[in-house]
Amino acid sequence: MIRRQVFIKAVFWVAAALAAGGTLEAVRPRTAFPAGSNDVQETRNIVKTIHADLNGDGRSETVSLSVSPAGTFVLTVNDRSFSGEFHLEEDDVDLLDRQITLRVITIDQRDPCREIEFRYNGDRYDLQECLLFSYKDDALQRIHDFPINAQPVYAGGGIVLVEHWHEFWTKKDKYRIDRTTRMLKAVPQAFYYVGVEAGVLEMFPIYRGMDPSDIVANLRPGSTCIILVYDPRGWYLIKSESGLVGWAKDLRRLRLPFAG
Repeated sequence: MIRRQVFIKAVFWVAAALAAGGTLEAVRPRTAFPAGSNDVQETRNIVKTIHADLNGDGRSETVSLSVSPAGTFVLTVNDRSFSGEFHLEEDDVDLLDRQITLRVITIDQRDPCREIEFRYNGDRYDLQECLLFSYKDDALQRIHDFPINAQPVYAGGGIVLVEHWHEFWTKKDKYRIDRTTRMLKAVPQAFYYVGVEAGVLEMFPIYRGMDPSDIVANLRPGSTCIILVYDPRGWYLIKSESGLVGWAKDLRRLRLPFAG
């Protein structure tokens, strides 16, 4: 009974449309965007293909990357595939073709193997991703995901230097490739150089060590200081305007360049 009523309503609607001089068109599949969007676009994957010898056997591999506007990708080398996701905003869909790059890079010139870099350069700093893959012994693996907005530099000799925004300063990390596992491993540093000048908003103590019980000096409001290094435990070494040096953890009483 319900199906019959739906059918009758559909026939009535068609008849009314034709009587009003309208036409009927075939419906094409479309991509539905979230509520609040005025855009309706066809689903279309971006496909990029390159050819390169990835494992030093003298034969060229076919590397293909298919990226969907939904934020998923499939990377294929010969008959091996890897699928995953990345952060993509709806507004970026029209720009996706030029924002996606696929290239072959060399991390270690002493190694015949080469690596694959998939990069998404979104319009915002938090929509920039860089993924690395390795293909060896007929196996395709994801060897590293860099931090959001990272800018890797392949320095040679198996070393990758990476700069990325960390709170209010640019952090530089070092990675080394493991020639056995093909994975990138971080090389920890005791301290990370900051080198940022800040203004003192309120009386601000700095300490002899990472223990807020032994004050070296109280920084004067209106003065400036230089944040020298960062300790991974969350402490900063600070040089006062008068040249005294001490540690601090809570920097809320400083005027910092938080914008990335």
